[in-house]
Amino acid sequence: MLLELVLLSTLSCQPSSSSSEKSIVTTYSVLGSIVKELVGDKATVTVSVPNGLDPHEWEPSAKDIEAINKADLVIENGLGLEGGLEKTLQAARDSGVKFFTASDYITVRHVGPGEGIPSGDPDQVIGAPDPHLWMDPLAMKSVVSGLASVLMQDLNLDVSSQAADLENRLDSLNTEIANTGAAIPQEDHKLVTGHESMGYFAQRYGFTLVGVIIPSLSTQAGVSAANLAALKKAIEDNQVKAIFTELGTSPAAAKAIGDETGVKVVELTTHILPGDGSYFTFLRNIAGVITNALKGPLPVISPTSSTDSSGIIDWLVTPFSSNDFMLRALIAGILVSIACAIAGTFVILRGLAFIGDALAHGVLPGIAVAILLGFPGMLGAAIGAAAMIGGITWITQRSRLSSDTAIGLLFIGMLSLGVLIVSRSDSFSGDLTRILFGEILGIGIPAILIQLAATIVIAVLAIVCARPFLMLSFDPEQAEVAGFSARLYHYIMLFMIAITVIVSFQTVGTLLVFGMLIAPAGAGALMARRIEVMMAWAMVFGILSMYFGLLISYHFNLAAGASIVLVTVAIFFIVFIIQNLRSRRAVRPQESAHG
Repeated sequence: MLLELVLLSTLSCQPSSSSSEKSIVTTYSVLGSIVKELVGDKATVTVSVPNGLDPHEWEPSAKDIEAINKADLVIENGLGLEGGLEKTLQAARDSGVKFFTASDYITVRHVGPGEGIPSGDPDQVIGAPDPHLWMDPLAMKSVVSGLASVLMQDLNLDVSSQAADLENRLDSLNTEIANTGAAIPQEDHKLVTGHESMGYFAQRYGFTLVGVIIPSLSTQAGVSAANLAALKKAIEDNQVKAIFTELGTSPAAAKAIGDETGVKVVELTTHILPGDGSYFTFLRNIAGVITNALKGPLPVISPTSSTDSSGIIDWLVTPFSSNDFMLRALIAGILVSIACAIAGTFVILRGLAFIGDALAHGVLPGIAVAILLGFPGMLGAAIGAAAMIGGITWITQRSRLSSDTAIGLLFIGMLSLGVLIVSRSDSFSGDLTRILFGEILGIGIPAILIQLAATIVIAVLAIVCARPFLMLSFDPEQAEVAGFSARLYHYIMLFMIAITVIVSFQTVGTLLVFGMLIAPAGAGALMARRIEVMMAWAMVFGILSMYFGLLISYHFNLAAGASIVLVTVAIFFIVFIIQNLRSRRAVRPQESAHG
């Protein structure tokens, strides 16, 4: 925000460009396609959010802010679509830049009953305004009509002939899409999508919105177990033929629901222009994909048997017995809990919490680069962790700086680099949330097997290196006297922690894995003095956190990863309070005896 204000104050003092050509900035690529066709060569049209990036998340650079504040007209979608640009746009508006808001010129659609869910998030509430107006060509026709008038009035640009031609073409496009959809049997006009983005399309062409993976108008919302369980039932009850994923949708969650219901998963480019940059090709492609997916035969769906969930046993068991994705999540969570308990115990004893946090966050650029190049994110996480450990070693050995200073520098540097890569690349639409918070509800068998192998490696390392690890944790000099290299076993311990972070990020994410490393092990350290007992307690607390965190996500419709970590932190404080109360009670009899 400070950068934006500084730029605004500087730019407001600069004279406007001497060029007679008008400058128009459009916030979003799909809207920009229509604007470019309308304006032609009568003005320069710049699009702020690059094609393929999520407008809900994208944030501007200094150059983007400069372009907005030098524009003769800024054309925005409105209704909260440009979440990352919100402050920049408001500051530009306050400084006197002229604006055209597309949603002011259409009949705004609102989330209806059966689409929204009870939530404090305004994007999820029934009645919330839907910003995805470009999915209706007749809504875009109204936008063209309004924009043509504003261009003449504010910029003295006469585009009346282009507007008439564009409006006719949009009418024809509407007729074409309606005819395309006619090939779909009426009983199959049912849509399940990634998030609430197809409302205008459904309203215009007679589709029913059965459900969404992310029950929100924004891709920034998280996936809960309750969402997926309700969606699975809706697919079965309505005999839906396809699940349509899109920008920001978790591929793993979509695949998990598709596998359980036998329904095919099909990708829709609802936020991405095709290679020719044409809005008309864009909407034709979407209509064609939907038609082809829904014309096919109905998949064989075995309805989930309904159970009475009134009893406490059903409340505790049914979510896992009736949903394979919940059972897989629990299995993966148990393995993560075991791995984090083992590594986390040494993190607590050795005082390595800071480096554990740094590794959990510092792997982000490695993951980002790996995804960019088409490699598994886990490989990138491994490279990122190696770079962190190597960098810390290099700085501490080549300077007088402490290891904490080196860790802090690399921590913030690697994290910033990762965010920078993600924010400026079109390969990360919606991926950042999944990297940071994981997608445990979409975990598959291959990922579980990898987690199992890694947990076995971590357990073997802990057993083989138990004695030197213990000496290193309490007295490194004694480890050297006993014939163990303190430096070697220090790096082996870091390697073990790194493996835990690398394999756990896809389950609970890079932000939350640190909580799983620290909280259960910390609670275990409060409960026992012997290291093996500490680990056992840490495993118990971690597994309980996974189990009850998933249950909370299922029954109360909350994000799974965050629920799990909040439960484990709550368990730590419960143990902490109980142990403190026990200590006080133990002290009182001794004081009375001495008195």
